[in-house]
Amino acid sequence: MNNNLQNLYRRIQASSALTVALPSEYGAGNISRVYTPHGMHISNWTMQYHRDTCVDGISGREIRLMFCLGDGVEWKTGKENVRLDHGEACFTVYEGEKETLCYNSDARYSFCSVTLSPEKASDLLRPYVAEPLALFSALDKRRFMITPEIYRSLGCFRDLETVGNGFRMMQTEARMQELMSISIETASGGFSPPRIHRDDSELVRQIKRRIDLAPASVPEISILAKEYGISVSKLSRSFKLQYGTPLHAYVIECRLCESARLLAQQNLTVGEVAALVGYSKPSQFSAAFKRRFGVSPKDY
Repeated sequence: MNNNLQNLYRRIQASSALTVALPSEYGAGNISRVYTPHGMHISNWTMQYHRDTCVDGISGREIRLMFCLGDGVEWKTGKENVRLDHGEACFTVYEGEKETLCYNSDARYSFCSVTLSPEKASDLLRPYVAEPLALFSALDKRRFMITPEIYRSLGCFRDLETVGNGFRMMQTEARMQELMSISIETASGGFSPPRIHRDDSELVRQIKRRIDLAPASVPEISILAKEYGISVSKLSRSFKLQYGTPLHAYVIECRLCESARLLAQQNLTVGEVAALVGYSKPSQFSAAFKRRFGVSPKDY
């Protein structure tokens, strides 16, 4: 992929609000995006490429709701392929893995996507759903049809470039929540996610607090499970159900976020930061850091 096009996609991901045209040398189309004050993103993509084009990057920890309004598309996330055909939608739970999407020449692509963090999704649904992240985990990559009600709701987001910072932004965020609720109801079809026993839920919360406070000192999962008197399989399953991400992946995410804070705020070498966040080999730390943030620790 050309560096100019890659930089455009990075700019789109990093900007709070913008509307840009696809560079004419690649094709025709427009991309618009709005990031709300309460942490929800909505994007509209309309594109037609002159030649086959692949786009790749590293996702964040996020829950994405994608609507396919044009020609169908297939993309790879982690080790799985996901496909959406015209008139379909799906939820996808991302945990910081590589994502690759290839566009065919002359196909007419049109998407709308809503993105939010697992924490925001949990806060949004907790008053209405017992285990919000367990629900999203169960819905991960489940395709469903865009109903007439969803199409009507999507019609509210045709002109994102006109959304400002006042009441129009407030209305946009409320409509995004409405779209999310309609889509969850449609995708789940009455599905009720498995419940976690109250004692197991409290134990998992204790373990998460321990990780949040000192991610570098967290032992291997087998040792952690033994310390808390729970089996490895039950601990792993309960953590994934409660927080929507595997325990091992969460520990890595916390270590890397702590390393980014240390690199930004303190005058430490890469090797020193690697050791402080629990990596015995600086080379392994550097590779993991670059996968997560897109740059090496020394360039951060």
